[in-house]
Amino acid sequence: MTNTETDAEKSEKEWLTRLDQLRRGSGLRIDGRGHWWHLEAPFEHPRVIKALNLGLDWSPTQAVVPLSHPFDEWRGEATVRIGEQWCYVDCEYSPFLILKLSPSSDQRDLIATLNTQERLSLGPLTTKEEILYSRLRFDRLAKFSPAAQLQVAEWLCEVEGERQGGDLMLQYQGREWLIHDECK
Repeated sequence: MTNTETDAEKSEKEWLTRLDQLRRGSGLRIDGRGHWWHLEAPFEHPRVIKALNLGLDWSPTQAVVPLSHPFDEWRGEATVRIGEQWCYVDCEYSPFLILKLSPSSDQRDLIATLNTQERLSLGPLTTKEEILYSRLRFDRLAKFSPAAQLQVAEWLCEVEGERQGGDLMLQYQGREWLIHDECK
């Protein structure tokens, strides 16, 4: 290896390190209610908020140990992409927010509409700090918005008999989603 190659590799490493620092230091944050912030100032313009929500994604890290439970630690980091540019976003556990549930076209399933405008089938449910979550397709863990939590109240019922996981379940058109209580 020549000095020129070594210098070029060192320069590229330094550049990539600096780029990662810039992406991590963006100051962007999405709170538990889905509100966007830059440092301590909230975003207010609806188009900016929509662009951030549409660009929201999750960058998974490689899990060394396979997850044994659908709600084991969710490994990765929230990101937002606008065009070809992207950066990391601070978030409270999950950046994805379920805004509402609606029936599927065949009325047999519930579809979650996210803050990203994606519509995904409702997956396994759990609670964390008294907030309802669902693990959706693409391994998206999404938090229910306060409005969505109120919406599911009509479908909640107590678990009868001995079922492992929780005391409540969501029932809709013959389907059941047991709600796992993280504290149990």
